Amino acid sequence: DQLTAIEETKKDMESDRIMDRLICGDVGYGKTEIAVRAAFKAVQEGMQGADAEEVPAEAEKAEEPKLEDMPEEVRKAQAEFEEGNQSKKTEEAEKSE
Repeated sequence: DQLTAIEETKKDMESDRIMDRLICGDVGYGKTEIAVRAAFKAVQEGMQGADAEEVPAEAEKAEEPKLEDMPEEVRKAQAEFEEGNQSKKTEEAEKSE
């Protein structure tokens, strides 16, 4: 389903008509991925792109992503971010003493 949606979206974007497409599907099937890629492609071509995210009720059904399932680069960036936040908190605590 996702590949079909990608192909149809790309076909719409390459046509001369104004695109008006709604991507629908269950949680976790890559709707946001398709929309973000399409918006990125539009912006690269000097056009406008928009992405409306899932409604809260649907988002609540989604599982929280697990850091251990993420690529190495994401885990490393997360560790650096958390380390930076911890350092900042320590500096702030020392200043307030």
